[in-house]
Amino acid sequence: MKDTVYYCDFCKSTRTISIDEIEHEKEVEISPNGLRLQSDIHRCASGQLGVNNLYVDIHYTVRSFGQLKLPTSKQKQQTRVARPGIPSPRAKSSHLRKLMITGVTPGGGFRFILNDEWLDISLNIGKIDPDEELAISVISSDLGGITLVYYPGEIDFSPNVEMWLTSLVNAMETMLPSRLSLIIEAIWYIIDLYENEPIDFDKRMIKSILASHEIYFKIIDPNILDNLAVTLSSKYREKDLSMMLKIVGQIELNPDKSLLEYTGNLHHDLLYLLYLFLIMENENLIDIYRPGILDI
Repeated sequence: MKDTVYYCDFCKSTRTISIDEIEHEKEVEISPNGLRLQSDIHRCASGQLGVNNLYVDIHYTVRSFGQLKLPTSKQKQQTRVARPGIPSPRAKSSHLRKLMITGVTPGGGFRFILNDEWLDISLNIGKIDPDEELAISVISSDLGGITLVYYPGEIDFSPNVEMWLTSLVNAMETMLPSRLSLIIEAIWYIIDLYENEPIDFDKRMIKSILASHEIYFKIIDPNILDNLAVTLSSKYREKDLSMMLKIVGQIELNPDKSLLEYTGNLHHDLLYLLYLFLIMENENLIDIYRPGILDI
């Protein structure tokens, strides 16, 4: 592996990425411009995940880069009137804006193309050439607005993987669109657990991750919080209790803050924070308002 350094203009930090030398030289040789696309996923501005797509030359120098972003709202769908029993026509995927991430984990993980008609994007994860490669499976959301085309990769396709990814596309379709980083973190959650069949809690987690910019909190009874460390000390780790107390303080100071904003100055790991919030809800310490989640 070869390390290369570049400066991120968005979070004003110097970044170091590791590049597979053999793969890099092979791709640069066949590249029409002598550059290879390499994605760097990191906590960027405001503590949120950012994806920088870097163009790296044969000498491992970053020649240019741009940050990948999703639209902030779903495109307005034209009202279609269909006769009973006849489905409304859907737009073709060829018009979708194409975005690419070379990988969401260092080892590669999933390789798929996510076509989202509502966001007007085609997200290529794992650097796939659909004209040269054969897909293993196609997963469609219940309403048909999102399709996920799965390609061979590090993770073998299985019934469990199909159930996980079906939950993902259905959650994305029924909710307001979120930042690209939230889709990545939902995929990370799936990668950690894909060998097991998803349960209802997992589907709840995926929806909560994707809607974390629209989840808010309220303390149920401030008097209970005085003995929080004592009442829960036998059930949870000390570091978890310490973080719960910090969360309580943040809720009291900023009652209108969304879950995603807590990753900025409280903890960098959205999945860990979400886990703690769900524990606190289960212990009847807080109420969680989920306006961006349907059928939680």
